[in-house]
Amino acid sequence: MKLREVCAACAKKINITNRFACHCNKIFCPEHRYMESHNCPMIQNKIVDEKNKLKSEMPKIETVKIEAL
Repeated sequence: MKLREVCAACAKKINITNRFACHCNKIFCPEHRYMESHNCPMIQNKIVDEKNKLKSEMPKIETVKIEAL
């Protein structure tokens, strides 16, 4: 006999239609499915990775100085 799954944040009973898995390998209800809503430990790693990715992919824009006559 399988026990019903519960949300890792609020312990609400969840079924197969309203079940959301996170990168931290926990199951959440629709209210806590986003990383920000359940204080996911993976969010800090993801933010740092995204910032580093943007820094490496974005070209540095420099303006050309126009000299006055």
